[in-house]
Amino acid sequence: MDITRRKFCRVSFLGALGLIFMPRKALASSGDETRLSGRCIVEVLRCQCFSDLQGRYLDDPEAGPCSHFHVGDKIEITPDNLQALKKSGRICRQAWHTLEPYIMAALAAGSTSECAPAQNISQAIVSCPDGTRPVIFKVTAA
Repeated sequence: MDITRRKFCRVSFLGALGLIFMPRKALASSGDETRLSGRCIVEVLRCQCFSDLQGRYLDDPEAGPCSHFHVGDKIEITPDNLQALKKSGRICRQAWHTLEPYIMAALAAGSTSECAPAQNISQAIVSCPDGTRPVIFKVTAA
């Protein structure tokens, strides 16, 4: 690997670490949400349940599939309802932490600010991290 590429990789890695370890309050207070002008739709594609894993590893072996979502559910997200949706509990905390980067990218894609993504990403397929009852989402920039 040549020296220029090695330096680029090192700088990129350190920059990514800075974003990962930056406190959420600092990110939230930076005013980024005021520049968002798009909207996105989160749709539930699948709700799966692995009862064999639930029986083996969960305190409640009869937990069943996720109770927050059902196949076909659609949630429209705009900058106006973003904070209310976060606080409402409509999307569980695990799913929200997984979906948030994709939602923010979709909302920023409709923005005309300089910080909008360089590549127009119109949809993403995202999975909830719950291993015994994952939910598969489609996030679409509208």
